Amino acid sequence: MARKLARAAELDSSYVPVDRRRLRELQGLLIELQAALEDVEADIEDPEVDYEATLAWLRKVARPLADFWIPLPG
Repeated sequence: MARKLARAAELDSSYVPVDRRRLRELQGLLIELQAALEDVEADIEDPEVDYEATLAWLRKVARPLADFWIPLPG
């Protein structure tokens, strides 16, 4: 089905159809990770930083992205 749609839209094999809802979910997870990295980068400049708490925060934000998967058709 996906190949028929790709041919009809004149897309070459380098394009992969992705559900818009899943793509938005992925974008949201990436934005959260980007913000967490910015927080961590700022935190590690502080000599009083609690590194365990900082790492725990980064892991909490990164885990949903690490678990996220979009199956490819075919």
